[in-house]
Amino acid sequence: MSKWSTVSCRHCGGDIRVHEDWDNIPEYHKECAWYTSSCDICGRSMEIHRAWDNPPTAHKECKAREAAKWHTRSCKHCGREIKYHQDWKNVPEYHKECAWTTKSCSICHGSMEIHRVWDNPPTAHKECKAREAAKWRTRSCKHCGREIRYHQDWKDVPEYHKECAWTTKSCDSCYSQIRIHRGWETPPRFCDSCKRTYAPKNASCAHCGKSFQISMGTQIQCKKSGWDLPKRCENCRELFKHKPFRTERTTTIFGGTVFKTYNSIGQLIGESKDETGFFGDKRRRHRSSTGKTTGITREKTTLFGNK
Repeated sequence: MSKWSTVSCRHCGGDIRVHEDWDNIPEYHKECAWYTSSCDICGRSMEIHRAWDNPPTAHKECKAREAAKWHTRSCKHCGREIKYHQDWKNVPEYHKECAWTTKSCSICHGSMEIHRVWDNPPTAHKECKAREAAKWRTRSCKHCGREIRYHQDWKDVPEYHKECAWTTKSCDSCYSQIRIHRGWETPPRFCDSCKRTYAPKNASCAHCGKSFQISMGTQIQCKKSGWDLPKRCENCRELFKHKPFRTERTTTIFGGTVFKTYNSIGQLIGESKDETGFFGDKRRRHRSSTGKTTGITREKTTLFGNK
């Protein structure tokens, strides 16, 4: 009985004569088993057997040379290795899963994707920026006339540019320069040094005895004009302003004499009343319009009687 048989070639379909004692039965003719393919790296041809399950895509020496061109570096985020080729122009600094992070939008506070390698990462979504940009308005500067950009939600809309808002003026006392803002309704008249020197003083009225304050402007004006500081309060100064004065003499039911002084509009300025002391000495008590004693005048006497 013959031990030879035939099988079909898987490539051309022709008969292949095989022996039953062979361990590896061929599936292709010798001329059909091999074919040529291009190397993916160098492009040259290479022999490929049709029976190989995973045929090579490049020569071994080409793969070895190519493998030497691959390097590794540490990921800046997680520290694990990143494999990169030396011919790549942009060497990655992060893994794909590490490169992107999330942060909140500064306008809507929603999340947005940020790449870790960006030098100037965005702070808001594009659509949020567009909506926010529509809320900005312009107005003219009151000093230079150029436009000022302001937001519609601002409570205090600026009237001047930063460089236009401040100016200088002379101190009313020492004439040194004071820095003032153009938007101030009542700018200061005096510098800090003059404010400390001529700080408001408290004084007692020489007529009614009430305490009153001498302002800074009054002190400086008196110094410039060579005047003495006021000794009466504002109410008493108002009384003494209306001249001429007139004095009326009246007698009380006890026989005492009272002198009342009035100004030209009939306001009482003060009064003087004669009194007798405990030891029989005569004196005259002076009172202001408020009834406060402003002084006592006594008669000078000698051993031989009144002088």
